[in-house]
Amino acid sequence: MRTFIAVNIDDRLKKNIFNIAQGFKNYCKGSYVRSDLYHITLFFFGDIPEEKIIIIKNILSDINYLPFSITLTGVDCFFANKRPRVCFIKGESPSLIELFATIEKKLLKNNVMFDKKPLKIHSTFLRIKDVFDSEGMKKYMETINENFTVEPFTVNEIILYNSKLSKDGPEYYKYFIKKLNEVS
Repeated sequence: MRTFIAVNIDDRLKKNIFNIAQGFKNYCKGSYVRSDLYHITLFFFGDIPEEKIIIIKNILSDINYLPFSITLTGVDCFFANKRPRVCFIKGESPSLIELFATIEKKLLKNNVMFDKKPLKIHSTFLRIKDVFDSEGMKKYMETINENFTVEPFTVNEIILYNSKLSKDGPEYYKYFIKKLNEVS
């Protein structure tokens, strides 16, 4: 089963992110993430067997952590060969970094393999195929960041998702939800 652990973006902010994403259509072509799928990935596992999923579920069940906030701070891109490939909303959260480290230690201790990229708090909204106005896109991003309203939101749960890819794009199914105010 293709799985990942994530936290959702607050629904009230998804429309704002969607509106920002739509502005990129003036500068590039690409694949836009549906707003209902906006999230912040903590760990990506890829296809893993059911016995590992049970271990992950148990690790999440044992976490005792209070709700915390993430602050969205602007837009940015990941680059490949000096070309923007992925655009995202970036965020900050010392508590999320701490929680990530806690989960990471438990995953490693239990020999659960995952994509070991360092945590960069972000939510992807666009995968770029072609930029036809790079200067305009750069200015658009600068304008967004200059006028960006810093948006904090509260995280109340961590979700283990099952991801299914189809010709229409990904679909995410909540396999397990850990409410953060619950004590195991």
